[in-house]
Amino acid sequence: MIRKFLVKKDERALLFRKGDFEEILEAGEYRYFDPLKRYSVERFPLSKALFEHRLADYLIKSEAAVVASEFTLVELNATEAGLRYENGVLVEVLAPSVRRLYWKGYLDVRVDKIDIASNLRVEVKLLSQLVESAAGAFRAKVPGATEVYAVQVPQYQVALLYVNGKFVELLEAGLHAFWRFGRDVSLASAWRWMVCSRTW
Repeated sequence: MIRKFLVKKDERALLFRKGDFEEILEAGEYRYFDPLKRYSVERFPLSKALFEHRLADYLIKSEAAVVASEFTLVELNATEAGLRYENGVLVEVLAPSVRRLYWKGYLDVRVDKIDIASNLRVEVKLLSQLVESAAGAFRAKVPGATEVYAVQVPQYQVALLYVNGKFVELLEAGLHAFWRFGRDVSLASAWRWMVCSRTW
């Protein structure tokens, strides 16, 4: 007659009655008079911050107070990318137009937004957290960083930067990186000729 549900300290749970959402349960033991077994729960480990569920959009639209209390809401527009941090460590690059919920209470989730419409270039100080050099090429260190186009222009050379087939700028020797996300970013190498003069 009485049903018991236990939610551990590192969990949250969704409570359903006849399959319909009722509320979010925090850590604790819950008892319900339920002779017909109409109540059920879905548990979620807080160590996995991302809330992936069919109710995510419903909660955002219709349960604003619940979302504000239990989740970190991330919404990016079509010209924004996101840098997601967990406990201060960069763990993911989010694509434009993303909308997600992350559980509060276990991991400190923060998302820094980047306007990729006006900021094509990736800051060099950020680059080491996104990609690493291996066998003369760059590879992503975190999910989503494959959308970073990184290149090392050799000494005594310059490179021509093209975006969607259009010339954008001349790159000097050194490390450069750019956000792609729906753009075709490419380079064309060019030798720099050094002209020396001598006075007789």
